[in-house]
Amino acid sequence: MKPGKTVCGFLELKRRVGVLRQKERIEVSLSSQSLLDNPLKNKEIMELPVLMKQTAENLPEMLAPMLHIQYNRYRFVDPQSASRVSLDTDICCLNVNDDYLAGFPPIFLDAGVMEFKGTN
Repeated sequence: MKPGKTVCGFLELKRRVGVLRQKERIEVSLSSQSLLDNPLKNKEIMELPVLMKQTAENLPEMLAPMLHIQYNRYRFVDPQSASRVSLDTDICCLNVNDDYLAGFPPIFLDAGVMEFKGTN
């Protein structure tokens, strides 16, 4: 990632209450520098929840990023059933918000994460 560029992505809010699941997401643009520096303390990133409050109901008053996580994701789709499989590998916590958590990054996970999603 080169400094001075704009990076587009999504801010996603996932909630689960009992069996009910909700997911809201909005498109965001950030400077690449905000991601190259410590993103957990970056003002541009800390203000992102304000954007989400415009569309999300009952959002907590204060939200703060806690972990800076990086991984490689591979996605597979079964063309017949439309079932999806995601495999996350090389999972690493690059940084922690030391205002709230103790840790000595980088911290590497010695496992991958596989997620299956089907139509039913």
